[in-house]
Amino acid sequence: MMYQEFVNRLPDDARIPTNEEYKTIEYVYVWHPSINGYEEQEQIARLYREFGMRIIYDMEDTARKMESLNEARIKAKKTLEDVEKEIVELICGRKTGEPE
Repeated sequence: MMYQEFVNRLPDDARIPTNEEYKTIEYVYVWHPSINGYEEQEQIARLYREFGMRIIYDMEDTARKMESLNEARIKAKKTLEDVEKEIVELICGRKTGEPE
C-alpha cells in the first residue's frame, strides 16, 4: 500500500503519520499475522484511526517475529529440497553433486 492510499483512508481531521511512522505502519501491514484477508488496507487504517500509532508500535514485535519465521520457513524449504535432491541422486546411483 502506498502512503497516499493509506492517508486517503483516514478522516479529514485525522493526524497524518510522518514518513517514519508510515514505514512502521507499512511494515506491520505487510508482516503482522492478524492483518490478512481481503480488507488488509482497511484493517490497518482502522487500527490507526481508532488507536493511533501506539497499537501499531505494539504490533511491531509480532510482525518482526513473523518475518523471522517466514525467513526460517524459506530456509527450511530450501534445505528440504536439497536433501530430497540428494536422495534422488543416491537412488539413481549417482554420487552427490555428480552431473546427470
